[in-house]
Amino acid sequence: MKIFTSGQIAQIDQITLKSQSISEYELIQRVADVLSRWLTLNIPLQYRRVLIFAGPGNNGKDAVALSSLLAEQKISCELFRVNQMESISDIPQIDQNCLVIDGIFGTGLNRSPEGIYARVIRAINNSNAKVVSIDIPSGLFSDTITPDCNGAVIKADITLTLEFPKLAIFFKENSKFIGDWKVLDIGLDNYAKQNIETPYYVIDKEFVSSVIKRRVKNSHKGDYGHTLLVAGSYGMAGAAILCSKGALRSGAGLVTLNVPEELYEIVQGSVPEAMCLTSIVADYDKFTTIAFGPGIGTSPETVKRVSALLKSCTKPMVIDADGLNIISANREMLDLIPLNSVLTPHPKEFSRLAGDLGDSAQALQMQLAFSLKYRVYVLLKGSNTSLSTPDGEIWFNVCGNPGMATGGSGDVLTGVIAALMAQGYSPKESAISALFIHSTAGDFAAKQFGEISMIAGDIVNNLGEAFKYVTDREEDKITVNNK
Repeated sequence: MKIFTSGQIAQIDQITLKSQSISEYELIQRVADVLSRWLTLNIPLQYRRVLIFAGPGNNGKDAVALSSLLAEQKISCELFRVNQMESISDIPQIDQNCLVIDGIFGTGLNRSPEGIYARVIRAINNSNAKVVSIDIPSGLFSDTITPDCNGAVIKADITLTLEFPKLAIFFKENSKFIGDWKVLDIGLDNYAKQNIETPYYVIDKEFVSSVIKRRVKNSHKGDYGHTLLVAGSYGMAGAAILCSKGALRSGAGLVTLNVPEELYEIVQGSVPEAMCLTSIVADYDKFTTIAFGPGIGTSPETVKRVSALLKSCTKPMVIDADGLNIISANREMLDLIPLNSVLTPHPKEFSRLAGDLGDSAQALQMQLAFSLKYRVYVLLKGSNTSLSTPDGEIWFNVCGNPGMATGGSGDVLTGVIAALMAQGYSPKESAISALFIHSTAGDFAAKQFGEISMIAGDIVNNLGEAFKYVTDREEDKITVNNK
């Protein structure tokens, strides 16, 4: 799914009016109908006092049209046109039993609200009412970080974003304003959506399902690649085990773990499906893909091994954790990273590589600049993990949950990426698909154990369910007629 700027959305709106031969009024009525259906299906409006706040622009027109539709359904609602309010005495009493529908400002906002608009927004925020924002919370900039707003941004419980998620949704600073969010299809022109270019995308099931292939019946393990995982050190055997289990559960034909000798017995006993090497690898070419870094430490001996590995290999590889820490401390290694490799840092690891990240918008641009400079994929982990590509794209992951913020989760992800690359998927396909599948496995795990109690091993154990989820195709289903 693409993410467009506010200017591009306005352009797509105009193309839609022409291509579908409809008026602006008809499009507004369509939006109101979609909003009305979602609200009546998901929120018991009849038990609440519904207050609708409309502003002067198209967002306000959507809100006005919505109020008419709800009234036709015998849902009592009160409409307040903020641009017609003159003083604070015009602001209604709002309490925690109210449902506020925010249609004050939309995506075109380019300066912070002032005057009566700011006062209304603060009154809503101070009310403890449930708040639903249309398209984007009023006061929030859609494409950049909102400047110091003095409290004049709606704090929504739910944001019903129209047709496309807005870039602002993916800035961590905005999470307190966005709340939960849902994309509502309003039927904008498909040709425009497909052909207007943007560097921003959301990873979705449709894309991942189109990537992951069905297995051929007469295939064998050699057809699915041989992955080498350089992982683990004394006290960090778990990183190696979780990484290898992630790779095995993600379909790698063969997995070899390269670990220190003192880890041999525990690793072999914990992951009997993997092969194990304790000596320095002499021939890297026999492996389809290589991943290194989880739990390897940063000792001088390990630094030498990483340097030798980077000098010996030209294939794209996966680099995580201590592998990245070693490179950031020995910056001459940056130029040794094979083109199209996948780097999987968390923010602190990436800041060691790239410098102070600043706010989320600045970090995003630094991430993209790093990918372009070194011709690598950077998978920057977080609540909205982003993947930057060497061809200038940013892909956002929207699956997953806070329960995945647990030790070892990243080690599993490294194994999943490496396994997909070993099976012949491109680094881009592998990173995007692994992000979605890993996060979906985390969501399945959270349903079983809850976000507080889940551990990285639960993610591994749900990878199978995640793969089934993305490969469940209608054409694979067989109907048997019982006579």
